[in-house]
Amino acid sequence: MHQTGDNYLYQFTGMTLRDYFAAKAMQAWLSQIAPEEMEDMMNRWADNSYEMADAMLKAREV
Repeated sequence: MHQTGDNYLYQFTGMTLRDYFAAKAMQAWLSQIAPEEMEDMMNRWADNSYEMADAMLKAREV
């Protein structure tokens, strides 16, 4: 939890930066696939999206 400065505490409950990066990677890949191929690719691209997100987070550490 974080202090807001007004004696109120709040907690982040939204997506993580990793989730955000994965969503952006997924969006880019999905924009390039035909709808009839999407079902076969979803699980693989979901995994690949998080792999890409992990690489993006690692690149931020440099």
